[in-house]
Amino acid sequence: AVWHDMPQPLSSYLIFTSHNTYLVGEQVVGLSLAAAYSRAIAMGCRCVELDCWDGGAPSYEPILTHGKTLTSNIKARDAIATIAAAYEALPPAARTPLVLSLEMHCTP
Repeated sequence: AVWHDMPQPLSSYLIFTSHNTYLVGEQVVGLSLAAAYSRAIAMGCRCVELDCWDGGAPSYEPILTHGKTLTSNIKARDAIATIAAAYEALPPAARTPLVLSLEMHCTP
């Protein structure tokens, strides 16, 4: 439940955002970690970015990575589970709406 009186449209509020949330290093050769989402949410970010790409064989499960670079990748499933756990770990008063910004590169 939202513990705040938020009657205005979402665009009326200041929202702390994170770009390339999964990266803990450089944009071209950095390390990707699901734990980076926990850190961003704990620091107050309420909009986190997920850059979704097709994963490889054998599962072809979606991954998060900074496409066409040398960054590592993480499973989208792991990141989403981490985001959910980080949000639930917040004190109730800090659980304002959380926006997931999807940059979708997966094939249909």
